[in-house]
Amino acid sequence: MEEGPRKADESTPPEHRVPHGAAEGRLDPDQIDEHAMYNEANPAEIINFFNYGELIHYGKHSEEYDKLAEDAELEAIQHNNFKQAMLGLIHLYFGFSEVIRSAIGLKRAQAA
Repeated sequence: MEEGPRKADESTPPEHRVPHGAAEGRLDPDQIDEHAMYNEANPAEIINFFNYGELIHYGKHSEEYDKLAEDAELEAIQHNNFKQAMLGLIHLYFGFSEVIRSAIGLKRAQAA
């Protein structure tokens, strides 16, 4: 019979302790590093870098972007990080719009 992860006690070394919830496939929010969900990239910096280096304006970060673009693999990784950061903003904005819609009593449009 296979046993699941054992609970950590004081004698368990820290590197062998299973975080609470990890056995069930989830972690507590306070155990997730601030930038861990973004491949350790700062979302604000990466959005600013792409928006003002290539996508919206070719301006203050354009030289940095040109250097990044010399390495196609690294540029693809950073572009993926940018998309993940933007996806986080999209969730925030759509969620907030639902709060506002509900607060002012607007009903959703019915599909035709």
